[in-house]
Amino acid sequence: MTVKAKALEKATYISNDDIVRHLEGIKKLEANTDLIGLTRHREIVEMQLKEEKEKEKDEDTRNQKKIDALKASLENLEAEREKLLTLAGYPATEA
Repeated sequence: MTVKAKALEKATYISNDDIVRHLEGIKKLEANTDLIGLTRHREIVEMQLKEEKEKEKDEDTRNQKKIDALKASLENLEAEREKLLTLAGYPATEA
């Protein structure tokens, strides 16, 4: 074998240990990639959950405002009723 052939054989030879090391490296890269993907997915789900909670909170606030407005309207109607009863000559009613 010529020197060139020996050098080429040595350069292209990959030991089993090298293969195992490369496979372990690939597995680690795949695991890291999966971990990054799962972490990102978790962040997205947490963000969506937070948005849903904010929507519920906003909806609860809107509903409470509607309830308060309806109560105020009812009180105004009741006061108007009392005025009209008094003007019509009926005795005031007790609530």
